[in-house]
Amino acid sequence: METNSTQPGNMPSEPSLNNDQNETQIDQIVYARIVNLSQSSILPMNTGNMIPSQIQTNTTDQQDEILRRRREGRRRRRQRRAQRRREQRAIEQAQRQRRHQQETQREQRRQQQRDQLREQQ
Repeated sequence: METNSTQPGNMPSEPSLNNDQNETQIDQIVYARIVNLSQSSILPMNTGNMIPSQIQTNTTDQQDEILRRRREGRRRRRQRRAQRRREQRAIEQAQRQRRHQQETQREQRRQQQRDQLREQQ
């Protein structure tokens, strides 16, 4: 009785000729691509695939402008932070004054109540 190598459960003892041909074709395509890339002298370059030393450096004027904008941005951020701190301090001081006034008023009411109790006795 002969068994068909394509039946489930049967593994062919040798790889099929079709798979070998496919692998050979893939190998040839990959080799051709590698050779093509290695012989090509001009590759499209952009800052995404360049190493830092290949990227064109900015001119002095450009660098000065960039640094000026950065300094200006930092100065504005510092000013905004300082303004927020001043506003926060003013709010906290107003809250402290209000609490102090409330405490003073409470103390005055207590004193008045004590005075009234003494008068009644």
